[in-house]
Amino acid sequence: MGRRCLRPPGGLREESACVDAVDYTAERLDVLVLTGGGQYERKPDTAIEREEILEVFETNLVAPVIMMCEAAVVAFTPCPR
Repeated sequence: MGRRCLRPPGGLREESACVDAVDYTAERLDVLVLTGGGQYERKPDTAIEREEILEVFETNLVAPVIMMCEAAVVAFTPCPR
């Protein structure tokens, strides 16, 4: 069985990009894998800025778990049992 990774364009922090990503892949998928990430390089003794924390939280949690799952519930048809 062949496997492919579909990577639609857009930033996960934008709700419209999350909806577009689900719409782009919904007809071709059986499973939606939600991954996203943000990383920052810094010295060990450097404080983490509030903006960086909020951006990582938004990218890693809010976008995939809330926005993409909401779009997927609408887009995916349950498999027959």
